[in-house]
Amino acid sequence: MAYVRVDYAKIVNGVSSQGSVMLKGELLAHEEELVKEAEMEAAKKEGTVSDNVKILGFKEI
Repeated sequence: MAYVRVDYAKIVNGVSSQGSVMLKGELLAHEEELVKEAEMEAAKKEGTVSDNVKILGFKEI
């Protein structure tokens, strides 16, 4: 199974920060599901809700 690196930005009260998370999965086969999972994982990592996270891009590794 491939890994996908997801880059994201967290925006809270006009202040943004960037980060990335690694997910297991196929990028092309399940992009919609990866976006939802990536938002949840990034929010968990940042200690916020997924509404404050914007996915910037994916890179299959």
